[in-house]
Amino acid sequence: ELRVVSAGEYRDRFAQSRFRSVTPRRAEEPALDNQGPSLDMPPRRRTRSGKAGGDDETANYAPPKKKPARRKKKEPLPIEPAARSQLVRVLASEPQILRDVSSLVTYRDLASLGLVDSGADKLLGLKENSEIWKKYLPDVDEWKGFDKIPEDQRKLMEVCYGYRKICAMLQSGACRECEGGGAYINAISCERTCLKCWQSRDCGEHGTEGASRSQMCSVTYAKNRYMITDTDVKSICVLKVEDASKAHGLLGTKMNVMLVPDAVRLAIKRHGSLDTVEAKKTVKHALAMEKYRAKLSDYEATMEAHRREIREAQGQAGDTYDAALAAWRARFRAAASPQDYAACGQAPSYASLGLECVDTSHIERPKLKHPTAPKKSEATWNFVARNQRARTMGLVHDKYGLHKAAPPAELAQRGGKVYVCTEATDLAAVEAKFASFGNVLGIGENLFEVIHDAHHGATVVVDMRCDLRKMATACAKEKGTSLSKHFGCTVGGTEQTSTLMLHEDIKLVGAPGSLIFSDTACLWVSSDSQLVQIESLRFRTQPASAGGRDEQTNRSPCLVLSGGHCVVKDCVIEMGAGGSGNAMLAHSKLRMTGCTIANYGSPPRAGAPHF
Repeated sequence: ELRVVSAGEYRDRFAQSRFRSVTPRRAEEPALDNQGPSLDMPPRRRTRSGKAGGDDETANYAPPKKKPARRKKKEPLPIEPAARSQLVRVLASEPQILRDVSSLVTYRDLASLGLVDSGADKLLGLKENSEIWKKYLPDVDEWKGFDKIPEDQRKLMEVCYGYRKICAMLQSGACRECEGGGAYINAISCERTCLKCWQSRDCGEHGTEGASRSQMCSVTYAKNRYMITDTDVKSICVLKVEDASKAHGLLGTKMNVMLVPDAVRLAIKRHGSLDTVEAKKTVKHALAMEKYRAKLSDYEATMEAHRREIREAQGQAGDTYDAALAAWRARFRAAASPQDYAACGQAPSYASLGLECVDTSHIERPKLKHPTAPKKSEATWNFVARNQRARTMGLVHDKYGLHKAAPPAELAQRGGKVYVCTEATDLAAVEAKFASFGNVLGIGENLFEVIHDAHHGATVVVDMRCDLRKMATACAKEKGTSLSKHFGCTVGGTEQTSTLMLHEDIKLVGAPGSLIFSDTACLWVSSDSQLVQIESLRFRTQPASAGGRDEQTNRSPCLVLSGGHCVVKDCVIEMGAGGSGNAMLAHSKLRMTGCTIANYGSPPRAGAPHF
């Protein structure tokens, strides 16, 4: 049985029951007058408008079921390194303690602390702790190259990179890019580099390709190509250059240069990728072209209206003159010979056509300029990077942040191992004579034996006239490791019997008046991965007689560089008469400066160098 109750009373009673289940009334319970079936019935559902629905909506209403709460996974406790628990906390809380600790340890120990603990690494890398590393500059700069940098560029490195990176750069002697010898300091990147890497020879014909570590560009070029702003540029190292020789290739003497890798990094940070940069530049150019077309249409409409006004003022005479002028221009363009051009005559005028000229000077021309078509913002030349390989910029490389920091002579020769091939027997006198090369460890009269005794990386000084034919015969059997007859070397079918073979990293230097002479090749470098340096030596090969055969069959050269890396400086290479081979065969990576090569052999096959 259903009964009706008032809404207010129903809500008050329902608030006390809170969704109790609906059960039939017991017989002993008195019925409520003018009330519903039970006060346990849930309230009527409200519509979206906020008004209560009818009785038919509440007849089958069931209270919503509560969703079970999801259990949160317990996060594991953070694992804290044991080294960080005490040391880093104390040093981070008391900066003065960090300074005191750094004053008691060496640079190597302090740098190692950053390698074993990430917290210490971040703490030592903070900008406010940069001064801690300053006191280590004299210790790590053994080559004394940092003091040679101008004050303004040193200040730029300190502000942009801090003393920690400067110390790491000075301690390292390797090029940051190729990991070879780094005899130069690049102030813009605060890294050691070699001349080859700094020249950025792989940047292309226009200097726009690649992004090597030392490749430079002007700030204007970077903003145009990579769509970066002045605000972005403030966060990187920018060097102010004043070059009166204009070795950079631009018109002005003053300019600001930066590194191309820094510009690429800023572009990726701002736009997401370089592809996005190109897409935005394309969209920007398309929008500029739309504006240009709108301006061009307005300009042409205005000028057409001006021309129409002039024609209306001229009347029929103007139309006749325009038609005659158009016909004359058509005949002039169609002319193919001087006679045709002469037949065209002069351009028609109002007088020649018998027309009265109407004055139209009172009609002012619109003061408009023809709109200029926008160009796509793309730099086609990076002159700074293109000229880094040029000799003119190499002469003023210090203005562009490149400073030579090679070890001084006394430091480079400290502890050098020197062996001397000489006829002298007084070791003390020889040591005093060649003390500038390093420590003289041995002397001898046989060049093959001296090369055998020389250590890897040693310097061998030749202070006599060496006849390799006699030395090869007199050489001890156990020390003949550099004799060519043990290797079976031949050139063009001619066996090389009295030739000095080099397989190790050795520097061969000639004293004044020295000579290496042989009837076959004087020197054969066969190392694959070593560096052989040859300075101030004279080589001469006098080919032996062919023994009744044609002399042109003797193909012995004077110098053979078949492997490794070779540096030949201030040498004389001579091929005597009687042979038909090349004076020099160079198949290795080679650098020659100040050398003379001569061949007095028999033509037509005799030549000087063969690369």
